[in-house]
Amino acid sequence: MTVEGYALLRRIPELLRVPEDEIVRVARVAKFRSLRRKEVLFVESNQPAGLYLVESGWLKTFRKSCAGREVLLDVLGPVEAVGPCCGPASNCTFGCSAQALTAARVLVVNGADWRAISADCPSACAALTDMLFRSRRRCVDLAVELALHDIDSRLASLLLKLAGYRGETDSSIRRVVQVLSQQDMASAIGTAREVVTRHVARLVDRGVLGRSGRRIVVNQPAVLQSIALGQQADVSAACPA
Repeated sequence: MTVEGYALLRRIPELLRVPEDEIVRVARVAKFRSLRRKEVLFVESNQPAGLYLVESGWLKTFRKSCAGREVLLDVLGPVEAVGPCCGPASNCTFGCSAQALTAARVLVVNGADWRAISADCPSACAALTDMLFRSRRRCVDLAVELALHDIDSRLASLLLKLAGYRGETDSSIRRVVQVLSQQDMASAIGTAREVVTRHVARLVDRGVLGRSGRRIVVNQPAVLQSIALGQQADVSAACPA
């Protein structure tokens, strides 16, 4: 068992109530894999290797058409899960591909080990499977966003996620957005890089966002959340006097 693997499992909210012995058992069979930026984790139609838990960095899942056009399905960050739609122990193939957007590290529980521990670790396996299915639900949410939400709303949602906000948007908490290129952000919300550049600049001018070197800082998370929800935010209130 690696101490780092155990520590990652204990960071996952869905596993907080899982018995200690089950967490230890999962940590014993799990192995870390490091990814370089743009390295492919798995490819659509390949046989699955099991369940992947993101420890650090950012990944994307996507599908490609025969003509090579890419459709982004999800952006995944720390303590999120990715794997086959039908479950880690299944023999079905991956329904999408996954690639690192940044240098990343994932914890892998392969299918054979999953099957070996499933009888002894029912709570842990159920919680991890629920995480996997929720990640698939986000693909549906993304389709809804692309169809119904404007660019500002989609960009605001992505920035909140990349800054690590999980529901709480206390206006006193300023957070730096993790490093993603504007091209990657454009891919994530289904638009062009130039559009992201313009919209980020406008939010900076309004004081909703700031800059720290090359990084974006969320100055007004509550306002950004309002934009993400498609509400008419009073952005003038976020402007410096």
